[in-house]
Amino acid sequence: MPSIPKIPGEDKKEHKVFREFGGINTQAARQAIKDDEFAWLENVIPIGYANAKVVPAPSSTLATHTGSGYFYKPYNINGTPYVFVATTAGAAYQIQMSSPYTITTIAAPSTLSGNATQACQWKNERLLIIDTNGYWSWDGTTFSKINNTILSIAVTQAGTGFTGRPTVVFSSGTAAATVQIGVVNATLTAAGSGYAVGDVLTVSGGTAGTAAQFRVSTTGTSGAITAFTIYSPGDYTAMPSNPVSVTGGTGSSATFTCYFGVVTVAVTSGGTYVTAPTITLTGAGGNGYSLTPNLSAAPSSGTSIASFSGRVWISSGRTINYSAPASYLDFSTSDAGGNTIISDETLTSNINQLLAANNFLYFFGDDSINVIADVTVSSGSTVFSNTNISASLGSNLTYAINPYYRAIWFANKSGIYGLYGATPRKASENLDGIFSLIDFTKPVTAGTCYVYNIFVLAFCFTYNDPSLGSRPVLAVYFDKKWFLASQGSTLKYVWTDNINGVDILYGSDGSNITQLFNNTTTNVSWKMQTKLYDQSVPYQDKQVLKLGLETVLPAGVSSLSVTIDSEINSQAYTVASSSLATWVNNSGAVVTWQNSSFSTVGWLAVGYTWFRQDVSMVGKYFGATITSTTPAFTIQSAMWQYEKRSLWGS
Repeated sequence: MPSIPKIPGEDKKEHKVFREFGGINTQAARQAIKDDEFAWLENVIPIGYANAKVVPAPSSTLATHTGSGYFYKPYNINGTPYVFVATTAGAAYQIQMSSPYTITTIAAPSTLSGNATQACQWKNERLLIIDTNGYWSWDGTTFSKINNTILSIAVTQAGTGFTGRPTVVFSSGTAAATVQIGVVNATLTAAGSGYAVGDVLTVSGGTAGTAAQFRVSTTGTSGAITAFTIYSPGDYTAMPSNPVSVTGGTGSSATFTCYFGVVTVAVTSGGTYVTAPTITLTGAGGNGYSLTPNLSAAPSSGTSIASFSGRVWISSGRTINYSAPASYLDFSTSDAGGNTIISDETLTSNINQLLAANNFLYFFGDDSINVIADVTVSSGSTVFSNTNISASLGSNLTYAINPYYRAIWFANKSGIYGLYGATPRKASENLDGIFSLIDFTKPVTAGTCYVYNIFVLAFCFTYNDPSLGSRPVLAVYFDKKWFLASQGSTLKYVWTDNINGVDILYGSDGSNITQLFNNTTTNVSWKMQTKLYDQSVPYQDKQVLKLGLETVLPAGVSSLSVTIDSEINSQAYTVASSSLATWVNNSGAVVTWQNSSFSTVGWLAVGYTWFRQDVSMVGKYFGATITSTTPAFTIQSAMWQYEKRSLWGS
């Protein structure tokens, strides 16, 4: 094999290749970060070795709701995904998170507080909403207040003498109910004959949705009935005349005298009450009845809510209220509901947030985290364990607490932490240079999604950029790496909605809703800034002569700008302005191609492309900053050719 001839002077040149892509590191100076880290990495996901890809842009607006939203809660009813929106005007809306993104008004302005609403899902049948103004249920159709509402009506005296179904009347409020009138007592008028023990006899006559039935308990001579029980009271709107005849069984000729009274009263609307109303029945006679309403013991207000272990948990201050098992309505102690006051000194202020995940109920204080577990009923009361797992770390950023894999991740004003079991660990050291410039007077929210099939966690906040001014930024995490993303200049809130089993990240500016990381054809501004390399000799000057970029190009490139950087200054170059390939013959002349109309034709360069640029920069350190607005762009490596110059030069 022939040897490759050496070009004069080339043996003095050295090379640096960067393709071991880690994440961003703003904790240290650009010269001090690791060789595989970026000084800045925005809208580019460092997928792996030689694979850093521009993230998709947000979608166009999917829906626009009225008012200024501040709380967005995903939920589903019967498998249909929605997001609940609470606004600063105290209104609430439901938005279906699939085309045509229908918006439904849940509550009119001034219904909610306008700054303190939270919600949780109950089964897949309704959303439960807590606010300083009250506790509500929304089932997709009906928005109803739960606290101080009538849960049930007890029949303490059935009464008698009813001739039909009466109307239920409440002395006050807006409650509504229906009554069931049926057989509450009966006597044997004629014993009949031929009956057997266990025979079920159905009452004839009257108008009934369900007819009353008796069951034969004992018989005498020739099968005559000697004792019976009421097997079913029936449900009547018009009563049969006494004595009544019956059908069924093995005998005949038995008759009974029936006494009709109140069997049950079903609440159709609970209303809202400070004190329980009195209840009367009108329009069908009847007397001697007594009906007692049972008011819900649900809390009248709260600051956070979660459904966990078949119960609803609502916090207010240092108190946690919990419902009876399998109920979102009943908080009465007689049914194993109740409350507990957190008196531990580890909770220095109040409970900020409840979160149900990983078989635990977490509650966060400003600087503490507790978990509730092992919820059971013992001797008619709900019992559980309450364990403090952090007495020095917590969060008051209530919308920046989110599960990610088996850990609970949360942000506070000092950083982002992952709670693994009982141990919180800071995960955002590489973002320390950013955290000092976050505006914590504005919302910080979190969610998860997939970017190029990689499951990522994202925190959204307002960043006081020293160069670009205040702007929304996402800090995105996966595989122990961070990168930044900008998904719209007005983004305020993000949340995750699960659509057909896939986590999708949505965002809002308080009115318009978009899907983030969605559009691979729209331009997105991106930036990759490498470390400043000293090649292990920080006291020696280097002169950079060439820059190379390995890329995978999409169908069109609008621009690709690069600066060669040193510790002193930067020199800008444009290494690509279009995706048209240039043909050069063996004499170095450019060859043009023409079509049948004699117009010059460009050849589209897509796929793997290597850009080479002659540059000139002298410094002890060197690196590059690459920017573009080209979507779906992949960078596989950056490379430099340089020569060593003077030692200890100035």
